[in-house]
Amino acid sequence: MIMLDPANHVRTKIEGLLSQANLSLNPAMEIEGQPLTFEMVRRGHGHTVLPRSAAQRELVIGRISAAPIKGAAIAWSLAVSRTRADAPEVRALTKLVSELAQSRIDDGTWQQAQ
Repeated sequence: MIMLDPANHVRTKIEGLLSQANLSLNPAMEIEGQPLTFEMVRRGHGHTVLPRSAAQRELVIGRISAAPIKGAAIAWSLAVSRTRADAPEVRALTKLVSELAQSRIDDGTWQQAQ
């Protein structure tokens, strides 16, 4: 298994799920950064766990394959400073991120998203 570093939120989620099943993760490699992780997987050096959204481009062009992990949903949040929440640029960014996410959900790019 090729995994991102221990502080990565996806790795934390996977380790939590494994722990609930009395299992543990013992990666063969720990890599910092998705591009190198994808390269190692493409070259056949192992498997990894990443959000489908991160792997979408690689999946579309057929360089990797993927399978969902039941019960491994990840929640994403956009944090905004309370003191700047009403600033026009913050409102614009929040609106843009929301629209982009909804667009990806609607067009099927983020197939499992809600």
